[in-house]
Amino acid sequence: PKPVDGGWSRYGDWSDCNNSTCTQIRWRYCNNPAPARGGDKCSGDAYEKSSCNKHHCGNGLSAGGIVGTVVGLLAGLVLIVCLVNTARRNERQQFNQGAVIQQNPNTRA
Repeated sequence: PKPVDGGWSRYGDWSDCNNSTCTQIRWRYCNNPAPARGGDKCSGDAYEKSSCNKHHCGNGLSAGGIVGTVVGLLAGLVLIVCLVNTARRNERQQFNQGAVIQQNPNTRA
């Protein structure tokens, strides 16, 4: 039997646009026919890359980027509020302990 060299399939559909790189890709496969009996593999790339030409690519204005930024800011704000409340509670406790010590002359510091 003769060797069968591989041949490329048609390209598939383009992927969704990657908003951070503003590119999309599509794939093809070395199965038309697949190499057999020592035949050569397909030469060239298995994918093509293309620009998406979307106006918001790479500028951080994608919906996911905005949501991520808002969530990060809210988490930071919650952390700050918790730290401030903890500091205030500690100050009140120290103040209250000092007041008790001053009121009770039998208590030794």
